[in-house]
Amino acid sequence: MIEIRNIKKSFEERPILKDISTLFEKGKTNLIIGQSGSGKTVLLKSIVRLIEVDEGEILFDGRDIRKMNFKDIKLLRQEMGMVFQGGALFDSLNVEENVQFPMDMFTTMTTAEKSKHVDFCLDRVNIKGAHHLYPSEISGGMRKRVAIARAIALNPEGEKGWVGNSTQVLFTRNKKLNEFVFASPLSKRIRDLKQREDDE
Repeated sequence: MIEIRNIKKSFEERPILKDISTLFEKGKTNLIIGQSGSGKTVLLKSIVRLIEVDEGEILFDGRDIRKMNFKDIKLLRQEMGMVFQGGALFDSLNVEENVQFPMDMFTTMTTAEKSKHVDFCLDRVNIKGAHHLYPSEISGGMRKRVAIARAIALNPEGEKGWVGNSTQVLFTRNKKLNEFVFASPLSKRIRDLKQREDDE
């Protein structure tokens, strides 16, 4: 579980994150959405301490990442992963080979230890048994998880503007969120059709 308590971050006196608090529960899919420049990437980098926040607490299972030394941070990062925009998976490798790749490169783990860690990682992200599938083959399952995800929306001012699941996005009356999510005519039509189905 990751808990964020009242974090703030500014660059050159320009506030990016303003008093953000939220909870990412274990085993649940969470989305962070918002316009370009609203602070999504800064928030994610702050959570894994690639960026130091100015104020607040970031807790991993009760451990405050801001109070950890470099050695402890390094150990904690073995329990997490981060993929930047653009995918960062090898399409020519299956899921097991993708997960095992950094272990082959940077550890002296045995084959059995690597296999056990792959099992742990896949189970943790709810794709147990997907070892021999390729990244493109698990996208359907990911779409299903996104459909039940908990979403956190950041507004352009760097504040947490809305929290709910992805179904509730269709019915929110949050003006700024609606302007962002339903900016295209197609997305508006999808929303209208879904609302009409629920009304019938």
